[in-house]
Amino acid sequence: MRHEALGWRDRPLAAELSRALGLPVCVDNHARAVAHAEILFGRPEARRSLVHLFIGNVVDAAFGIEGTVHQGPGAAAGDVAHLPVPGSDAPCACGRTGCLQATASDTALGAEAVRRGIVPDPSVPMLVDAAAAGDPRADRLLRERARSVGRAAALLLDVFNPAVLVVTELSSVLHGGYLDEIREAAAALARAPGDPGRIVPPHAGPAVLPGAAATVLLGPLFRDPSHLT
Repeated sequence: MRHEALGWRDRPLAAELSRALGLPVCVDNHARAVAHAEILFGRPEARRSLVHLFIGNVVDAAFGIEGTVHQGPGAAAGDVAHLPVPGSDAPCACGRTGCLQATASDTALGAEAVRRGIVPDPSVPMLVDAAAAGDPRADRLLRERARSVGRAAALLLDVFNPAVLVVTELSSVLHGGYLDEIREAAAALARAPGDPGRIVPPHAGPAVLPGAAATVLLGPLFRDPSHLT
């Protein structure tokens, strides 16, 4: 496994966990796990082609064609943390500006919410709750993030032109208005033809990550029930 934020590179995480637990362990990247869940349990179009864009403390993506999620050499496919976001000048630790991770991650959003005095702690759920309670500053900041995510989504639409683009981003999962912001920003920038309505939230809603984790384990059984024997 590779995880820049934790300082992991080529770490045999599954083997370590298996030894510690005394049980078989399956490990996969969170963005690919969600993509697997969408192919198995989500919209039928996802089985033709999909891109999944994950916006959390880390930013990542996955893409699948004809029911297969691509991993790439070293299982490194989908690293979009440093995808340039049009219109962003956020400084990134990589030395550049406008990277998706620095612009739209939960870490960046939480820090900006604290800087603006909206919430006392860098917590995106707390920010979403503040917006739901009617704080216009929280709502404005979440809409800013949604538009940045939409501009990044436009680039992915142009590169892959998938049947479905699934966006896992907390505010748009919980409240449709922020999903509309993502769709509108993507439609304004993307050149690929298609309905902005193909940008959708994960089918499991707020339970997206537990569902994806279960899919890592159960997915092989759904794809080939002979594993049960």
